[in-house]
Amino acid sequence: MSPPAVVARLTGTGVVAIEIPMIKRLLERSSVSYLRPRSVLVEARRATVKDMESPLITFVTDCHGDLLTETSKTFSKTEIDSGIIILRYPDAICGKQYNEWYVTRKEWEEKYVGNPGEGFVRFQSRKEVWKLGLDISPEVIELLGGKDGRAEISPSWGGTMWALEGGLLTKDGTAIAPQILERYYVKMPDAQRD
Repeated sequence: MSPPAVVARLTGTGVVAIEIPMIKRLLERSSVSYLRPRSVLVEARRATVKDMESPLITFVTDCHGDLLTETSKTFSKTEIDSGIIILRYPDAICGKQYNEWYVTRKEWEEKYVGNPGEGFVRFQSRKEVWKLGLDISPEVIELLGGKDGRAEISPSWGGTMWALEGGLLTKDGTAIAPQILERYYVKMPDAQRD
């Protein structure tokens, strides 16, 4: 059986969401808070020279269950040598595709317990993860210049990624896909915001 087809690819021309005046106002007035408990495990491994051969593609699914390429990153030898860690949630998001991302060795040591090797192993975070932001509605997609439930945005760390209807646009200008938000985060009442 062949892997599911990717229905939308990034163009590299996303907007900086947190610089749009109406988005800024909505983030100030209508922010919501989500918590990823410490009990949520991630799988992690050290990036190796072999990871320079092809890009790390972060896959997500949109509100229709369609598979999208969220980000793509090609590592340099310098980055590999500095200690890149590749993470993913234990459950595939579609077929055999995982939602994978990376952190630096320093970020890993601040956020997680343990020392990843060359193969994926499960780890626990040092503390719960709080994400503040804006629930992504059709109106937010429109403000971001998107359509069909998705908009391409430019996060502060560079590149572009998808902001997807049903997901979360974070206060730092990144996005969490609806499937990831639903599986691994809990929406918190206003009184429990960080």
